Amino acid sequence: MDRNAKLKILESQIKLNLSEILFTKVNNEKVKYFSITDVRVTKDFLNAKIYVNYFDKAKEEMYFSEFNKIKGFLRSELAKRLTMRKVPELEFILDDLITKIEDLDQLIQKSKK
Repeated sequence: MDRNAKLKILESQIKLNLSEILFTKVNNEKVKYFSITDVRVTKDFLNAKIYVNYFDKAKEEMYFSEFNKIKGFLRSELAKRLTMRKVPELEFILDDLITKIEDLDQLIQKSKK
């Protein structure tokens, strides 16, 4: 199996497991309902960028800071589920893709008028 295929498999495993951990193991209501939209692991498997968004945009920024408080817990829970020697460092990033799509859609609607 080539390295890129391994990366994709690892990214999907991290996404699936972190989603499950957030929903079942985390008691912090502020982060429990974030959805993981994407995971990108570096080619050396040492770092992972986790893209998340929250259903309530007004509270998203305020609640996002809670991820730094539970980052260690999430990584240790992830280590129990993954079959690798070293679990990547987790970096959480607010995913603004939905907002960008909405803005683009508004521009398209305006151009049609």
